[in-house]
Amino acid sequence: MNGLVLDNRETKIYLTAEREGISPNNDGVVDTQSFEIRTTVKEDLLSWNFDVRREDGTSVFALSDKDSANLP
Repeated sequence: MNGLVLDNRETKIYLTAEREGISPNNDGVVDTQSFEIRTTVKEDLLSWNFDVRREDGTSVFALSDKDSANLP
């Protein structure tokens, strides 16, 4: 195989949020949200991204492997 390695491990991602929703309009009510990301495979990730989007699909917050090699 000349150095080719096939990784077929089952990979699961778990995302939890502190609150049921978010309303970031600076009125002091659920303006922020905390997320926790867990995965069953942490090593050897080539890339990853996390986006918070509005209902119309517009990204309002994004993180990716360009920000950190490791998942936050």
